[in-house]
Amino acid sequence: MEQFLQDAFLAVLNMSITAGYAILFVLLARLFLRKTFKIFSYCLWGVVLFRLISPVSFSFALSFFSFMKKDTMEHIPAGLGMMAQPQVDLGVNYVSQAVTSSLPAATPMASANPMQIILFAASLVWVLGFLSLLAYSLISYGLLKGKVGQAILVRDNIWECHTIQSPFVLGFLKPKIYLPPGFSEGEKSYILKHEEIHIRRYDYLIKPLAYFLLCLHWFNPLVWLSFILMTKDMEMSCDEQVLKEMGQEIKQDYSRSLLSLALSHRMIGGSPLAFGESSAKSRIKNVLNYKQPTFWGMLAGAAGILILSLGLISNPESSQSASANLNLNYAAKISAAQDQLIIRVHGQGASLITGEEFGEWLAGASGGWTEKLVSSPYELSPTLTVYVNDGTEGYRLHFYDSEKGLAMLSGDGDFRYYTIPPQQYEQVYSLWGSHSYFIPEVVVQALMEGKKTNRQSVQDIPDEKDYRVIEVGREVYYLYQKDGKYYCERPYLFIREITEESYKGALTFAHKPSGSRQESLKESSPEAQEIAQLIEDNLQTIMSSPGQSSNPDDYIKAHDMAYESIIKYGGENALPYVLAQFEAGNAEGLRGQILMRLGKELLGVRNNVSDESLSPQEWYSRLQIRREVSLPDFAYQGNDPVAQLVYQTEVQKHKGRQGFCVVAPHIFAGYREDGKLKVFVTTYAQSFRLYDNVLAEEGGGIVPAAITYREGADGSYTLESYEQAQDGAYFGSSIREYCVMPVSGKPIEGLAEEILNHYGDYSDIIKLQRENLAEHLQRNNRYGVFLHQSHYQKPAELIPVT
Repeated sequence: MEQFLQDAFLAVLNMSITAGYAILFVLLARLFLRKTFKIFSYCLWGVVLFRLISPVSFSFALSFFSFMKKDTMEHIPAGLGMMAQPQVDLGVNYVSQAVTSSLPAATPMASANPMQIILFAASLVWVLGFLSLLAYSLISYGLLKGKVGQAILVRDNIWECHTIQSPFVLGFLKPKIYLPPGFSEGEKSYILKHEEIHIRRYDYLIKPLAYFLLCLHWFNPLVWLSFILMTKDMEMSCDEQVLKEMGQEIKQDYSRSLLSLALSHRMIGGSPLAFGESSAKSRIKNVLNYKQPTFWGMLAGAAGILILSLGLISNPESSQSASANLNLNYAAKISAAQDQLIIRVHGQGASLITGEEFGEWLAGASGGWTEKLVSSPYELSPTLTVYVNDGTEGYRLHFYDSEKGLAMLSGDGDFRYYTIPPQQYEQVYSLWGSHSYFIPEVVVQALMEGKKTNRQSVQDIPDEKDYRVIEVGREVYYLYQKDGKYYCERPYLFIREITEESYKGALTFAHKPSGSRQESLKESSPEAQEIAQLIEDNLQTIMSSPGQSSNPDDYIKAHDMAYESIIKYGGENALPYVLAQFEAGNAEGLRGQILMRLGKELLGVRNNVSDESLSPQEWYSRLQIRREVSLPDFAYQGNDPVAQLVYQTEVQKHKGRQGFCVVAPHIFAGYREDGKLKVFVTTYAQSFRLYDNVLAEEGGGIVPAAITYREGADGSYTLESYEQAQDGAYFGSSIREYCVMPVSGKPIEGLAEEILNHYGDYSDIIKLQRENLAEHLQRNNRYGVFLHQSHYQKPAELIPVT
């Protein structure tokens, strides 16, 4: 209950701050509108009502709140009471800073932060004030209802009552007009017309709503002022409508009636929608100055009010990011979805952390972050960077040793700065230091820096014959040069152009692809001797410390660079030497444990022994290396001719040099025009290698595409073009570009949105791909097959397929 009360108070407080700015705008607008018709001023108060009652709105480029440079109106963050150093953003920098500096910081070891106590006390005061004003209005309404209990019906909804002093409207569902006796026929006609207009415009509902919102925001003096002025504008606009309908010739009589009511003290203030509860002097002056409106005058006024209302109702568009996904919640979400993330200390190197670990940390820590509004990036070099991959160029979260209370989220050229608790910088730094998988700085520079290119990365291996492979945890990168330029490629995601210096530095830690090194398997070759020396040198380093531990993993963690050197530089060629040590009986004790771990990692899915409790020699004695089984690529067996074309094309486009390919397309539509057929699909393509009865995933991806065929005279089709969605910031626009008819190029309405929406949930083709895989294996008489599913820092799984 306490938390609910505080959340409600903060929600009202945020709306009140935004409404306060809207009130100031309306007050300024009223100065310019003072000689125009009061209906315009009255309508503007609707904007204030909206801001007082709605915590959300839409974004608009011409919003009058653009000075806030933010697309949210959360001035007081929901987690204010939990922040180590509370921060507020009131829209004006120096005001925000002054208020923030006055807020008490958290007290270490205390049961509650001072701000929590202040917020709870403030929320109690707020709710008591709200209930008091609401109770006052209900009691007043009940007393007024009792006064008119003896009223006499005159006609329709008009009643006469001897116990009241002023005319007014009362009721919500069926409003009634109550008149005191003693009015002349002329005065009565004006009064009735005035009250009828109130009822016709639903003022009898608007004013109680405004009063209810006044009760909610009773602590805001601007709301009290706006309620008073809104009531005044309501009455004067109603006076103007009376003159418009009854004619300007009644201005003198109407003014005298107002004056007579005022002199006889027959005006009651605060009564809902009464004839004369507002200032008599202002109303009389307004009546005497009234002129019949012209059509063009009303049109111009309505247009102006519409523009003002749109500017005040809408929130500003974010000035720092065109991407709706550039926010902390999304960054935490996609972090948690990754097996691994790279965290880097610039100049020192990087390490790997699990995405789940960092995603959970960011989701919890960012509750105390406040966005810091700046027009351009600071000239600060980050000390720490977490590379949060989202399948395109990726988000990057930067931290600064020189300003530990600052963080920046960036992606695709956009950025957002945040003020953070300074101690969280140390928490991120400890994440970097607590993981043993180390990535040298020269490798990080090659993998994570460089210039984005428009070249598509959609192949398991690059076209270039001479390339090198860098493996970072479970991720694979390719390094190569072409036409005098140097590139780093991550398959299916990106290709970046890098400097010659970065390329050459990273080559030290890269290796040749396994298929090109078969000749080096001869033990007598110089290459085999180099591999043996590499393994033995690094084994000695690994076994050197810590001497007091009996856990082999402690030795590997202490010398992870040496262990990774064997894996990276030795690769497949290291496996014969490792297994030969077991055959020769040279794999006992600590040496044997480390060699067993190397053997398991080098074998991967080919390792048939799953028992982790075995000694090194027991493991080797049970080892029967799984042999690869050759299977053809998947072939569609259905009767749909369009599907037949699509399956054939997608298999040809995605099959690798090794293993077999299985595809699963979602076919959105096919369009024919002047002898051409254009089919729009999103395809999940995956290559596999089968070792005995265990499948290994070799590479795959999910890519939208447009495939165009030319129809021959005999009814056959020839592939003419294959257009794939580009990666990164060009993803959506590239899809929209190819969603056109095959010949005329006319855009196909709604198709691009359908493809993009499907890409947000492609579970159908994931299911279809698994079904196609099972069907393909059974068609080739392969039963009892399992899929080897590996996980970073977690045991692998064998998932049954057939």
